[in-house]
Amino acid sequence: MNKRFGFTLAEVLITLAIIGVVAAMTIPTMIANYQKEQTTTQLKKVYNTMQNAIRASEVENGPYSSWDTSLSGVVFAQTYLLPYLNYNSFKQIGTSYTCKYFDNATNCTCSTYYAIILPDGAYVLFTNAAISTLKLIFVDVNGPKPPNRHSRDVFTFEFDQTYGFSTEGVNYIKKGIFAGRTSLFTAMHGCKSSNTSWDYCAALIIYDGWEIADDYPW
Repeated sequence: MNKRFGFTLAEVLITLAIIGVVAAMTIPTMIANYQKEQTTTQLKKVYNTMQNAIRASEVENGPYSSWDTSLSGVVFAQTYLLPYLNYNSFKQIGTSYTCKYFDNATNCTCSTYYAIILPDGAYVLFTNAAISTLKLIFVDVNGPKPPNRHSRDVFTFEFDQTYGFSTEGVNYIKKGIFAGRTSLFTAMHGCKSSNTSWDYCAALIIYDGWEIADDYPW
């Protein structure tokens, strides 16, 4: 009786087809999980960098509760933050940078902001809008690299005299206006794709222990 060694062409093709199906099902998930982990790592790094700068600034400028939030965003950054940061440049980013909202179609106004460009390429963006009680700040964890979209690599922060540098949404939870995690989805600026803005996405990530959960609108 002749013994058969190896596999027939049909068997090899079937095996390859199965491997292809499994890869098609698992690789996108693996890539998304890697991107999520990378995003949270970069976001936490920027957050810690800003907190460290604020602590250093308080040594010379007093507690942040006394800082002059009526200053323009540019002057505020120059006065209280830049001397205590390791950064590459601070400049108006102009039309060379455009971010988009979650629908990937509507442009936001980041191109009118001034950016602290950190050594790892992250942008900390300050608006000069006349908000006397706080400074609105955007963080793009990878700068001009894509996707430049809110909830993906662009996140909303603010500085005020009560909570310092914090994410939009977290401060409202502390104030007791919102009930908790659910409100970070359901509020007007909640982190969900059906909203017109997604200002609370960074708050949601922090609330979940610096992780992007399965229900996060990735």
